[in-house]
Amino acid sequence: MSKTITLLTSGTLGDILPYIALGKGLIEAGYNVRVAAPRGFAYLFNAESGGTPPLQFTPFEGNPTDLLIEQGDSTPMTLGTNPIRSIQATRNFLRKARPLYCHMLHTAAEACRGSDLLIHGLPTIWGAHIAEGLGIPAVRANLQPLTPTREFPSALLPFRFSLSGIGNWFSHWAVTQATWLSWRSEINHARHADFGLAPAQLLDPTLKADSHQPPHPQRLQ
Repeated sequence: MSKTITLLTSGTLGDILPYIALGKGLIEAGYNVRVAAPRGFAYLFNAESGGTPPLQFTPFEGNPTDLLIEQGDSTPMTLGTNPIRSIQATRNFLRKARPLYCHMLHTAAEACRGSDLLIHGLPTIWGAHIAEGLGIPAVRANLQPLTPTREFPSALLPFRFSLSGIGNWFSHWAVTQATWLSWRSEINHARHADFGLAPAQLLDPTLKADSHQPPHPQRLQ
C-alpha cells in the first residue's frame, strides 16, 4: 500500500500553487498525496484536484500572512527601506500574530497526522517540529534560495548588493535564526502541548541549511 506524503504549505497564493503542482506530479509518480494548507485556500482544490486519485486537501486554521494583507503592510519581518518603521511594524505584527500562530500550529499538527513523509517550505518551516513529533521524515522544498552561500546575500534581505564572502554566508544564517527566534516561544509551546517534546535548542537545529533527504523511493511504496 502506498504511503502518504503530506505537503505542508501556507502564506500566499504564490506559495500554494507550486505545492499543488508538486502534489500532482507525485500522484502521477504513484504516491498518495495530500496538501495541508490554510482553510482559505480550499477553493483551489475544488478547481484543481481533479484526477484519479484526486489531490487531497487537509485544511488547518490560521495564516499569519492574512494579517499582512489586512493591514496593508509588507514591511514586518524585514529590514525594509525604512528600518525604524520596519522594526515598529514587526513588533505590531508579532503582537497580533502570536495567538493566531499558536492556533495554526495546533491545527496544522492535527492536519498532518497519518503522514509518512512531510514536505514543507519557508512559510511552514515549523513543519520540521511537527515531523519530529510525528516521528516521520521531513524534507524542505523551498521556493527561495535559502542555502547559505558566499556568492550572494540572503534573498530575504531588502537589498541585493554583495556583503562579500563570509558576510554573504552569515546573512543567510542570521536571517534563518531570526525567523526561528521570532516564533520560538509559540513553537516550543506546540512541541510540548501537541507532542510532549522538550523545547528546541536556542539555535534551532531543524533550521540548518541541509534538509533531511527523503527515504529511498522503494521505502515509500
